[in-house]
Amino acid sequence: MKYLFFLVSFVFTALLTGCISFEYEGDTFAALDSKAPVKIWVSQEQYDGIRQKIGVLKFTSCSGATAAEIRNILREQARERGADAVLIVSMKRVKSGQVREDQLRNQAVPGWIVEDDSVTSSQYMTDTILYSSGKDPDKNLYKTSVTAELYRIK
Repeated sequence: MKYLFFLVSFVFTALLTGCISFEYEGDTFAALDSKAPVKIWVSQEQYDGIRQKIGVLKFTSCSGATAAEIRNILREQARERGADAVLIVSMKRVKSGQVREDQLRNQAVPGWIVEDDSVTSSQYMTDTILYSSGKDPDKNLYKTSVTAELYRIK
């Protein structure tokens, strides 16, 4: 049972981080326990005590990463490096490409329709007119880029 838990945890982490890239500059200390609390700050004024900056973590995640997922990733990375606090320096959306509207809706490309009922036929005609005229409406895709400082609270 314990083996299964670790296997499932590993697979979930691999899937979650499969579309995330990390860059870290700084010191690494002994990893903290997986349940150790890690504070997340968005402003330096949130903590005025003694703290030691140990490094800067930059990561880019897939589009669609929620704020809660980003905080969990920050906490996990901080624990791995021995930090018990994170200051989010910047968080921004970065354009990562463009896609056609039919790709966003996961529709078939014109000409791939295998059934011919009134709905698919009218959609096929709409797509054919739209895309054969050279108009290919581009929708922007974004990734989330985060820069954070890792701290040890003294």
